Amino acid sequence: MQILFSVMSVALLILLIIAIVKPEYRKRKNIIILICSILLLQFFSSVITTISDLFFLIFLISIVSLITFIFRSRFRKKQFIISSLIVAMASMFLLSATMTPEERLLAQKSSEERVVKKQQEQDLKEKEKAEADRSVKEKKKKAEADKLAKKQKEKVKTDKLAKEQQEKAEADKLAKEQQERAEADRLAKEQQEKAEADRLAKEQQEKAEADRLAKEQQEKAEADKLAKEQQEKVEADRLVKEQEEQARNNNLTEEKQFVDSNGNGTIKGSQNGIYHVPGSTYYSRTTNPVAWFKTVSEAVQSGYVAPKR
Repeated sequence: MQILFSVMSVALLILLIIAIVKPEYRKRKNIIILICSILLLQFFSSVITTISDLFFLIFLISIVSLITFIFRSRFRKKQFIISSLIVAMASMFLLSATMTPEERLLAQKSSEERVVKKQQEQDLKEKEKAEADRSVKEKKKKAEADKLAKKQKEKVKTDKLAKEQQEKAEADKLAKEQQERAEADRLAKEQQEKAEADRLAKEQQEKAEADRLAKEQQEKAEADKLAKEQQEKVEADRLVKEQEEQARNNNLTEEKQFVDSNGNGTIKGSQNGIYHVPGSTYYSRTTNPVAWFKTVSEAVQSGYVAPKR
């Protein structure tokens, strides 16, 4: 078997050298396959020492293949399953046929050794159990004796421990009271400091807020003042412009006569002391005039003023 594996390894090594040297065979896939094949051969040569080992390996491979063909729908074909069964049965038959007498004797001897070893383990377990039961009984007796001795010893120590515990409780109580008093003083001081800090922070915040509001109010007042001044200026400009426009209109219409076909004046004098010439904004709206004028001069002399619009 070792000679067969050696020959196959040398052949694969030669093929690997050819694949590396020849450019037409220098493919990564070929080199990887050859290297893996050499490694597998080396592994099998170290594991398989007899022909029966080879048949046993074939039997295992056929069983694994059979399981794969059954549970994988991709390979679940009748010919695959039958082939795996045939190879498994053939390898099992050849394994039993090629097993040497020494191997059969070794297998029988191993079986007998397993039986003897199992019996020895059973005897050892029973012996350990009996030893454990005896040890438990001895420990129980010793525990009862120790328990009685411990009770007597504890009875002697009870008064001493009670006294020590009482003294310790008094000391702990005093220490706790002192600690609580110190903690209360510390908390009171911290609360006072915190209250003072909060008060100062609140005062600073209120001052900052007041300054901000005062500044905003001042800015708003200045803005309102500027806006009012601008509005007043615009209004003054508008009034001046209107007055100038009115003056021009008055100059144009002052001497102009407004009469109808009968020679009567058509300028209306309203109840609120305003005159309206024909064509003005409120001329047609003035339905109950108290006076009629032919010229603007007559209306002005009678105490009427021109409308603002």
